[in-house]
Amino acid sequence: MAEIKVLTLNVWGLLYISKDVEERMDALAEELKNGEYDIIALQEVWVYRHFELICAKTKHVYPYCHYFHSGFLGSGCASLSRYPIIDTFFIQYKYGGNFWNVFYGDWFAGKGLGCILIQHPLKEIYVFNTHLHASYPNDSFKECRTLQLYQTTQILKHMTRPNDAVIFCGDFNHTPDEIGIKALSLLTNLSDTYDIASSKISLCHTINPLSNSYLSSEEIPSRIDYTFVSKHFQCTRCDLAMQKIPGKSINFSDHEGYATTLIFDPKVDSVENLENPTYYNMLKTLHKVIMEGELRANKVHRRKIGLVILLVLFVFMPIIFTDIFCSIFPSYFYV
Repeated sequence: MAEIKVLTLNVWGLLYISKDVEERMDALAEELKNGEYDIIALQEVWVYRHFELICAKTKHVYPYCHYFHSGFLGSGCASLSRYPIIDTFFIQYKYGGNFWNVFYGDWFAGKGLGCILIQHPLKEIYVFNTHLHASYPNDSFKECRTLQLYQTTQILKHMTRPNDAVIFCGDFNHTPDEIGIKALSLLTNLSDTYDIASSKISLCHTINPLSNSYLSSEEIPSRIDYTFVSKHFQCTRCDLAMQKIPGKSINFSDHEGYATTLIFDPKVDSVENLENPTYYNMLKTLHKVIMEGELRANKVHRRKIGLVILLVLFVFMPIIFTDIFCSIFPSYFYV
Protein backbone atom coordinates (compact mmCIF):
# COMPACT_ATOMS: atom_id res chain seq x y z
CA MET A 1 0.00 0.00 0.00
CA ALA A 2 1.06 3.59 -0.58
CA GLU A 3 -0.08 7.08 0.36
CA ILE A 4 -1.10 9.44 -2.46
CA LYS A 5 -2.06 13.08 -1.97
CA VAL A 6 -4.38 14.62 -4.56
CA LEU A 7 -5.37 18.25 -5.15
CA THR A 8 -8.11 19.58 -7.41
CA LEU A 9 -8.49 23.33 -7.95
CA ASN A 10 -10.38 25.61 -10.31
CA VAL A 11 -7.80 28.39 -10.74
CA TRP A 12 -10.14 31.02 -12.31
CA GLY A 13 -7.67 31.94 -15.02
CA LEU A 14 -9.71 34.09 -17.41
CA LEU A 15 -7.40 36.68 -18.94
CA TYR A 16 -8.66 40.30 -18.65
CA ILE A 17 -11.76 39.12 -16.75
CA SER A 18 -10.54 37.30 -13.65
CA LYS A 19 -9.09 39.63 -11.03
CA ASP A 20 -5.36 39.62 -10.21
CA VAL A 21 -4.87 36.72 -12.61
CA GLU A 22 -1.14 37.21 -13.25
CA GLU A 23 -0.36 37.67 -9.56
CA ARG A 24 -2.44 34.64 -8.60
CA MET A 25 -0.96 32.33 -11.26
CA ASP A 26 2.55 33.23 -10.14
CA ALA A 27 1.63 32.65 -6.48
CA LEU A 28 0.00 29.33 -7.40
CA ALA A 29 3.15 28.13 -9.15
CA GLU A 30 5.26 29.19 -6.16
CA GLU A 31 3.00 27.31 -3.76
CA LEU A 32 2.80 24.13 -5.82
CA LYS A 33 6.57 23.87 -6.19
CA ASN A 34 6.71 22.88 -2.51
CA GLY A 35 5.60 19.45 -3.70
CA GLU A 36 2.95 18.78 -1.07
CA TYR A 37 0.81 16.72 -3.46
CA ASP A 38 1.45 13.77 -5.76
CA ILE A 39 -1.28 14.39 -8.33
CA ILE A 40 -2.83 17.76 -9.21
CA ALA A 41 -5.92 18.43 -11.34
CA LEU A 42 -6.45 22.05 -12.40
CA GLN A 43 -9.41 23.65 -14.16
CA GLU A 44 -9.86 27.03 -15.88
CA VAL A 45 -6.24 27.32 -16.96
CA TRP A 46 -7.41 29.28 -19.99
CA VAL A 47 -4.05 30.81 -20.91
CA TYR A 48 -1.45 28.31 -22.09
CA ARG A 49 1.51 30.39 -20.90
CA HIS A 50 0.08 30.12 -17.36
CA PHE A 51 0.25 26.35 -17.74
CA GLU A 52 3.83 26.66 -18.97
CA LEU A 53 4.65 28.91 -16.00
CA ILE A 54 3.28 26.37 -13.52
CA CYS A 55 5.10 23.49 -15.22
CA ALA A 56 8.39 25.40 -15.34
CA LYS A 57 8.33 26.31 -11.65
CA THR A 58 7.25 22.87 -10.46
CA LYS A 59 9.18 20.59 -12.84
CA HIS A 60 11.53 19.44 -10.07
CA VAL A 61 8.57 17.90 -8.18
CA TYR A 62 6.08 17.38 -11.04
CA PRO A 63 8.16 16.44 -14.07
CA TYR A 64 5.09 15.09 -15.85
CA CYS A 65 2.27 17.41 -16.89
CA HIS A 66 -0.37 17.59 -19.59
CA TYR A 67 -2.76 20.24 -20.93
CA PHE A 68 -6.00 19.11 -22.58
CA HIS A 69 -6.50 21.17 -25.74
CA SER A 70 -10.06 21.55 -27.05
CA GLY A 71 -12.42 24.04 -28.68
CA PHE A 72 -11.41 27.62 -29.43
CA LEU A 73 -10.15 28.46 -25.95
CA GLY A 74 -8.80 25.13 -24.74
CA SER A 75 -10.64 22.97 -22.22
CA GLY A 76 -8.93 24.76 -19.33
CA CYS A 77 -8.07 21.40 -17.74
CA ALA A 78 -4.50 20.45 -16.91
CA SER A 79 -2.96 17.68 -14.82
CA LEU A 80 0.41 17.41 -13.06
CA SER A 81 1.94 14.24 -11.68
CA ARG A 82 4.90 13.12 -9.65
CA TYR A 83 4.66 9.78 -11.48
CA PRO A 84 5.27 9.15 -15.21
CA ILE A 85 2.36 9.84 -17.56
CA ILE A 86 2.28 6.97 -20.06
CA ASP A 87 -0.90 7.84 -21.95
CA THR A 88 -3.48 10.62 -22.30
CA PHE A 89 -6.83 11.16 -23.98
CA PHE A 90 -9.62 13.73 -24.10
CA ILE A 91 -13.27 13.27 -25.10
CA GLN A 92 -15.36 16.37 -25.73
CA TYR A 93 -18.90 16.43 -24.38
CA LYS A 94 -21.65 16.06 -26.97
CA TYR A 95 -23.48 19.09 -25.63
CA GLY A 96 -21.45 21.95 -24.21
CA GLY A 97 -23.83 24.88 -24.20
CA ASN A 98 -24.91 27.24 -26.98
CA PHE A 99 -22.69 29.24 -29.31
CA TRP A 100 -24.94 32.31 -29.03
CA ASN A 101 -24.19 32.56 -25.29
CA VAL A 102 -21.02 34.45 -26.16
CA PHE A 103 -20.50 35.90 -22.69
CA TYR A 104 -20.74 32.47 -21.05
CA GLY A 105 -17.93 30.93 -23.09
CA ASP A 106 -18.61 27.27 -22.26
CA TRP A 107 -19.37 26.31 -25.87
CA PHE A 108 -16.15 27.95 -27.10
CA ALA A 109 -14.08 26.03 -24.54
CA GLY A 110 -15.12 22.64 -25.92
CA LYS A 111 -15.41 21.16 -22.45
CA GLY A 112 -14.94 17.46 -21.96
CA LEU A 113 -13.30 14.69 -19.94
CA GLY A 114 -9.51 14.44 -19.90
CA CYS A 115 -7.46 11.53 -18.62
CA ILE A 116 -3.84 10.81 -17.83
CA LEU A 117 -2.72 7.24 -17.24
CA ILE A 118 0.10 7.32 -14.71
CA GLN A 119 2.65 4.64 -13.97
CA HIS A 120 2.53 4.34 -10.19
CA PRO A 121 5.14 1.95 -8.76
CA LEU A 122 2.37 -0.36 -7.53
CA LYS A 123 -0.10 -0.20 -10.41
CA GLU A 124 -1.26 2.02 -13.26
CA ILE A 125 -3.84 4.64 -12.24
CA TYR A 126 -6.37 6.41 -14.47
CA VAL A 127 -6.66 10.04 -13.37
CA PHE A 128 -9.63 11.86 -14.90
CA ASN A 129 -10.11 15.62 -14.86
CA THR A 130 -13.14 17.66 -15.95
CA HIS A 131 -14.95 20.97 -15.67
CA LEU A 132 -18.69 20.77 -16.34
CA HIS A 133 -20.83 23.57 -17.75
CA ALA A 134 -20.97 26.52 -15.36
CA SER A 135 -24.15 27.68 -13.65
CA TYR A 136 -25.47 31.19 -14.25
CA PRO A 137 -28.28 33.41 -12.92
CA ASN A 138 -31.66 31.94 -13.92
CA ASP A 139 -29.67 28.79 -14.67
CA SER A 140 -31.02 26.90 -17.67
CA PHE A 141 -28.08 24.50 -17.98
CA LYS A 142 -28.84 22.11 -15.12
CA GLU A 143 -29.89 19.34 -17.51
CA CYS A 144 -26.82 20.08 -19.64
CA ARG A 145 -24.55 19.37 -16.66
CA THR A 146 -26.55 16.24 -15.84
CA LEU A 147 -26.12 15.04 -19.41
CA GLN A 148 -22.38 15.76 -19.28
CA LEU A 149 -22.01 13.82 -16.05
CA TYR A 150 -24.03 10.93 -17.47
CA GLN A 151 -21.78 10.90 -20.55
CA THR A 152 -18.85 10.86 -18.12
CA THR A 153 -20.20 7.73 -16.43
CA GLN A 154 -20.44 6.06 -19.85
CA ILE A 155 -16.85 7.01 -20.72
CA LEU A 156 -15.57 5.77 -17.36
CA LYS A 157 -17.40 2.46 -17.74
CA HIS A 158 -16.20 1.82 -21.30
CA MET A 159 -12.64 3.19 -21.05
CA THR A 160 -11.74 1.38 -17.83
CA ARG A 161 -12.25 -2.12 -16.51
CA PRO A 162 -13.89 -2.87 -13.13
CA ASN A 163 -10.52 -3.73 -11.58
CA ASP A 164 -8.69 -0.60 -12.78
CA ALA A 165 -7.58 2.02 -10.26
CA VAL A 166 -9.41 5.29 -10.95
CA ILE A 167 -9.22 8.82 -9.54
CA PHE A 168 -11.73 11.34 -10.89
CA CYS A 169 -11.31 15.03 -10.02
CA GLY A 170 -12.79 18.30 -11.13
CA ASP A 171 -15.21 21.16 -10.86
CA PHE A 172 -18.54 19.39 -11.38
CA ASN A 173 -20.74 22.46 -10.73
CA HIS A 174 -23.07 20.07 -8.90
CA THR A 175 -24.00 20.10 -5.23
CA PRO A 176 -23.94 16.69 -3.49
CA ASP A 177 -27.74 16.38 -3.45
CA GLU A 178 -28.16 16.71 -7.23
CA ILE A 179 -29.06 13.79 -9.44
CA GLY A 180 -25.79 13.89 -11.40
CA ILE A 181 -23.64 13.23 -8.33
CA LYS A 182 -25.90 10.40 -7.18
CA ALA A 183 -25.75 8.87 -10.65
CA LEU A 184 -21.95 9.05 -10.74
CA SER A 185 -21.68 7.10 -7.48
CA LEU A 186 -24.25 4.49 -8.45
CA LEU A 187 -23.40 3.89 -12.10
CA THR A 188 -19.60 3.75 -11.84
CA ASN A 189 -18.79 2.16 -8.47
CA LEU A 190 -16.76 5.27 -7.61
CA SER A 191 -16.99 6.87 -4.17
CA ASP A 192 -16.99 10.51 -3.15
CA THR A 193 -13.88 10.92 -1.00
CA TYR A 194 -15.72 13.30 1.31
CA ASP A 195 -18.25 10.58 2.11
CA ILE A 196 -15.64 7.91 2.88
CA ALA A 197 -12.98 10.09 4.55
CA SER A 198 -11.88 9.03 8.03
CA SER A 199 -11.10 12.64 8.92
CA LYS A 200 -12.82 15.66 7.38
CA ILE A 201 -14.12 19.12 8.14
CA SER A 202 -17.84 19.45 8.77
CA LEU A 203 -18.48 21.99 5.99
CA CYS A 204 -16.28 21.46 2.97
CA HIS A 205 -17.54 24.38 0.89
CA THR A 206 -15.30 24.96 -2.12
CA ILE A 207 -17.44 28.01 -2.91
CA ASN A 208 -17.60 30.15 0.21
CA PRO A 209 -18.10 33.94 0.25
CA LEU A 210 -17.23 34.01 3.96
CA SER A 211 -13.62 33.01 3.31
CA ASN A 212 -13.04 34.08 -0.28
CA SER A 213 -12.23 37.67 -1.19
CA TYR A 214 -13.47 37.31 -4.78
CA LEU A 215 -17.01 36.08 -4.14
CA SER A 216 -20.11 38.18 -3.70
CA SER A 217 -21.91 37.94 -0.37
CA GLU A 218 -24.94 36.74 -2.36
CA GLU A 219 -23.15 33.51 -3.30
CA ILE A 220 -24.49 30.43 -1.53
CA PRO A 221 -21.78 28.36 0.19
CA SER A 222 -21.59 25.00 -1.56
CA ARG A 223 -19.38 22.05 -2.41
CA ILE A 224 -19.02 21.70 -6.17
CA ASP A 225 -15.41 20.45 -6.50
CA TYR A 226 -14.85 16.72 -6.00
CA THR A 227 -12.49 13.79 -6.02
CA PHE A 228 -14.06 10.38 -6.62
CA VAL A 229 -12.07 7.16 -6.32
CA SER A 230 -12.40 3.45 -7.06
CA LYS A 231 -12.37 0.74 -4.39
CA HIS A 232 -8.56 0.62 -4.54
CA PHE A 233 -8.39 3.76 -2.41
CA GLN A 234 -9.21 4.60 1.17
CA CYS A 235 -9.47 8.26 2.08
CA THR A 236 -7.83 9.04 5.41
CA ARG A 237 -8.31 12.79 5.20
CA CYS A 238 -9.93 15.47 3.06
CA ASP A 239 -9.69 19.20 3.57
CA LEU A 240 -9.83 22.58 1.90
CA ALA A 241 -6.54 23.85 0.48
CA MET A 242 -5.03 26.70 -1.53
CA GLN A 243 -7.14 29.38 0.13
CA LYS A 244 -5.43 32.68 1.04
CA ILE A 245 -2.12 33.46 -0.65
CA PRO A 246 0.51 33.54 2.13
CA GLY A 247 1.28 37.11 3.16
CA LYS A 248 -1.54 38.60 1.09
CA SER A 249 -5.21 39.41 1.52
CA ILE A 250 -6.34 37.74 -1.71
CA ASN A 251 -7.11 34.11 -2.51
CA PHE A 252 -5.47 31.81 -5.02
CA SER A 253 -8.83 31.59 -6.84
CA ASP A 254 -12.55 32.17 -6.45
CA HIS A 255 -12.72 28.45 -5.56
CA GLU A 256 -11.12 26.76 -2.59
CA GLY A 257 -8.89 23.83 -3.43
CA TYR A 258 -9.97 20.34 -2.37
CA ALA A 259 -7.19 18.08 -1.08
CA THR A 260 -7.39 14.38 -0.22
CA THR A 261 -4.98 11.91 1.33
CA LEU A 262 -5.50 8.44 -0.12
CA ILE A 263 -4.19 5.00 0.79
CA PHE A 264 -3.69 3.02 -2.41
CA ASP A 265 -4.10 -0.76 -2.27
CA PRO A 266 -3.60 -2.22 -5.77
CA LYS A 267 -4.69 -5.72 -4.70
CA VAL A 268 -8.31 -4.76 -4.02
CA ASP A 269 -10.78 -6.41 -6.38
CA SER A 270 -13.69 -4.31 -7.61
CA VAL A 271 -16.66 -6.05 -9.21
CA GLU A 272 -19.37 -4.14 -11.06
CA ASN A 273 -22.82 -4.84 -9.64
CA LEU A 274 -25.54 -4.56 -12.28
CA GLU A 275 -28.10 -6.59 -10.31
CA ASN A 276 -28.96 -3.68 -8.02
CA PRO A 277 -32.51 -2.54 -8.95
CA THR A 278 -31.63 1.06 -8.04
CA TYR A 279 -29.15 0.97 -10.95
CA TYR A 280 -31.96 0.77 -13.48
CA ASN A 281 -34.17 3.15 -11.52
CA MET A 282 -31.37 5.70 -11.72
CA LEU A 283 -31.12 5.22 -15.49
CA LYS A 284 -34.86 5.85 -15.81
CA THR A 285 -34.62 8.99 -13.68
CA LEU A 286 -31.67 10.28 -15.70
CA HIS A 287 -33.51 9.62 -18.94
CA LYS A 288 -36.51 11.60 -17.70
CA VAL A 289 -34.39 14.56 -16.55
CA ILE A 290 -32.37 14.65 -19.77
CA MET A 291 -35.49 14.40 -21.98
CA GLU A 292 -37.13 17.27 -20.09
CA GLY A 293 -33.99 19.33 -20.63
CA GLU A 294 -33.91 18.41 -24.32
CA LEU A 295 -37.52 19.53 -24.80
CA ARG A 296 -36.78 22.82 -23.05
CA ALA A 297 -33.63 23.31 -25.12
CA ASN A 298 -35.53 22.61 -28.36
CA LYS A 299 -38.05 25.32 -27.48
CA VAL A 300 -35.22 27.79 -26.90
CA HIS A 301 -33.55 26.77 -30.17
CA ARG A 302 -36.77 27.23 -32.15
CA ARG A 303 -37.26 30.64 -30.57
CA LYS A 304 -33.71 31.68 -31.50
CA ILE A 305 -34.11 30.40 -35.06
CA GLY A 306 -37.40 32.30 -35.36
CA LEU A 307 -35.73 35.51 -34.22
CA VAL A 308 -32.93 35.02 -36.76
CA ILE A 309 -35.47 34.50 -39.56
CA LEU A 310 -37.38 37.63 -38.54
CA LEU A 311 -34.14 39.60 -38.47
CA VAL A 312 -33.21 38.39 -41.95
CA LEU A 313 -36.67 39.29 -43.25
CA PHE A 314 -36.48 42.70 -41.61
CA VAL A 315 -33.17 43.43 -43.33
CA PHE A 316 -33.78 41.97 -46.79
CA MET A 317 -37.53 42.21 -47.42
CA PRO A 318 -37.50 46.00 -48.03
CA ILE A 319 -34.80 45.47 -50.66
CA ILE A 320 -36.72 42.63 -52.31
CA PHE A 321 -40.05 44.51 -52.35
CA THR A 322 -38.36 47.64 -53.69
CA ASP A 323 -36.90 45.67 -56.62
CA ILE A 324 -40.29 44.08 -57.36
CA PHE A 325 -42.11 47.42 -57.16
CA CYS A 326 -39.55 49.04 -59.46
CA SER A 327 -39.98 46.33 -62.08
CA ILE A 328 -43.80 46.63 -62.02
CA PHE A 329 -44.09 50.42 -61.76
CA PRO A 330 -40.91 51.83 -63.29
CA SER A 331 -42.58 55.17 -64.00
CA TYR A 332 -42.68 55.93 -60.28
CA PHE A 333 -38.91 55.78 -60.11
CA TYR A 334 -37.74 56.83 -63.56
CA VAL A 335 -38.77 59.90 -65.54
